[in-house]
Order: sequence, then structure tokens, then C-alpha cells
Amino acid sequence: MLDVGANIGLFSWRVARSHPGARILALEPQSENCARLRQLVAATGIDAQVYPGACGASAGRATLHLRSSVTHSLDPAWHLDLAEGGAAARSEQVEVTTVDAVCDRQGIERIDLLKVDVEGAEVDVLRGAHAMLPRTRFVVLEYHSPDRRAAAAALLTAAGFRYRDKSFWGLAAGNEGEGLLLAARPGAPV
Repeated sequence: MLDVGANIGLFSWRVARSHPGARILALEPQSENCARLRQLVAATGIDAQVYPGACGASAGRATLHLRSSVTHSLDPAWHLDLAEGGAAARSEQVEVTTVDAVCDRQGIERIDLLKVDVEGAEVDVLRGAHAMLPRTRFVVLEYHSPDRRAAAAALLTAAGFRYRDKSFWGLAAGNEGEGLLLAARPGAPV
């Protein structure tokens, strides 16, 4: 399982508890959250490898715009929608890689579950998973605008996935353009 945008690791922890023996790679670019993620892995003993970086469409360095512990984004426009005063309060320079590069370095030939929660950069993550998407069984992707949802859905469809929308934070799916896409290969439950 690749947990892209792992934050402090609660999703990884839950997967590890429900699927003992699963190989988990948790990617988190924000330094404080990455430290908390490492603490959670150590304290719980889950079998997870922590990667301190972001995923995108291509490798390099980028500015991670910080607002709160859960709304960091590589997309500078993301925070303009959230902040009353405009821009993010702080930022960090982070390493960016691609899902394809991570899998190549780690010798991962298939992904059972790709979770993407990257506050506005979800389409770039999928673009950087071009080689791995056809070898991925399930995708759980959080989106935050109708345009991002449409672009993510198009990339998942092109990679052979079926998908459905799921509600987000108790709101109706697609409410104000926010929600989850649950995607699966044909023959697998969505």
C-alpha cells in the first residue's frame, strides 16, 4: 500500500491493523507531520516505511504551502480558497518524486492500494503514476474541486479503473466539489 499524503499515519495504521503483514510505504512531505508519522510507526510497531517527501507529476523540489496540520499543499492556489486573508502563513521546500520512481526504487511491481490525500495535487500524483496505475488494484483519492475530480476520473478511466464517488466528511458526494473517488480494477469490488 502506498499512502501518498500520509499526514501523521492514521490511514497507514488502520491498514496495518486490518491487514497484518501488508507492506506499507507512507509518504509525507511536511517535516513536523513526517516526524509524528515516524513516532506512530515506532510506537505501534506497524510494518511501514516512511518516505519524507511529496509525490507529483515529476521529480524535483517544490514549495509546500502550509496552513494547518491537514491542509498542506504543493498547489499555491489551494490556500487562497481556504484562507480568509489570502496566502498560506508558512512554507517549506520539499523533495518531490513520482509514484513510478518510488516503486522503481523500492522494487514494487504492483500496488494493491494507492491512497492519495494531497490537498489539491491529486491529479499530479496520478500523472506521476503512469507506469504503476495499470498495475494498481485499488485507488482511494480525495479531491477538492469539480475540475480536479473530472481530471482524476479521466486518468483513472484511461488506466482501466471503474470508480464511484463517496461522501466526504459526511457531506453528499460532490458537495461543493469535494469527495472521494473509490476506484478498482474490473472484477474487483468498488
